[in-house]
Amino acid sequence: MFYDDLDPNAYQHGIITFHGHGLAALWAICRNTGLEVLADCHTHGNQNTGQSVTDQRNPMIPEVGHVALIFPHFAHMAPWTARGVGVHQYLGSFRWCRHDKDGLSDRIRLLLW
Repeated sequence: MFYDDLDPNAYQHGIITFHGHGLAALWAICRNTGLEVLADCHTHGNQNTGQSVTDQRNPMIPEVGHVALIFPHFAHMAPWTARGVGVHQYLGSFRWCRHDKDGLSDRIRLLLW
């Protein structure tokens, strides 16, 4: 599911701006389907998968424990791999813990079935 599926105005300002009604729609879908959000994902245009100041100050789901995944090169990765994906866990109060080192994380695995 994409941000603009839930909030049609999410991409109107050059950055993702996800409004409250989008979150309300997301929680309604989760409640009605029994699903839950595991992480939010976005991309950066280069190999840097660290968080920008904007990323740090604007968690997509500002709940302690939420995970943000950042994919390099606009997610144009071939072959498919989890190498290089930034894994960031929200600690609250705009603090984050990064869980990838040397381009790898033990927090995610890519499985194809």
